[in-house]
Amino acid sequence: MADRLATLASGALALTVTFRSDLAGQAHLLILKLSWIGFILTIIGFLLVFLGKIEMHKRTVLAMVAKPGIAVIRQPLWMHFGRWCLIGGFLFGMICLAVFGWLAN
Repeated sequence: MADRLATLASGALALTVTFRSDLAGQAHLLILKLSWIGFILTIIGFLLVFLGKIEMHKRTVLAMVAKPGIAVIRQPLWMHFGRWCLIGGFLFGMICLAVFGWLAN
């Protein structure tokens, strides 16, 4: 799911940056820039979650090599932060983009 949110966020970011001049004038540009910040937070959150998954796999392998059997592996703290950035940034970006579209009409 994280990769899909990052794909949607990067697509929305690319389209709105590319066609910014066609979308609206300078009146509501602040709301559009706020949506860009939300989408960038989504991409950063995805990177943190992805790197957290890699770290979890490394920790699992090291724990299984050290002690075969049952191992308790804790997730890195920055992985939780990445999840919040991923979900919160996407919601914030989409809400700001919807408000921008509503005000532009």
